[in-house]
Amino acid sequence: MEQTLLPLSIKEETAVPQKRNFTPTFIPYDNQQTTLIFDIQDLIPVHHVARVINQMIESIEDSVFSKTIK
Repeated sequence: MEQTLLPLSIKEETAVPQKRNFTPTFIPYDNQQTTLIFDIQDLIPVHHVARVINQMIESIEDSVFSKTIK
């Protein structure tokens, strides 16, 4: 039976980081651009449960919340 010898001196190559040049990418800016502001409550149906919960939370006095913050 013949045995094959394997080379034990395997050299590992280390990766050399390459310098990468990135150019900045800017979004075009227009100072005349408009923003649309809409009320999100317009998207909630009139008889939705979220409106009932909102009324319940709004009926609580603010002092109740400020006691827990202190």
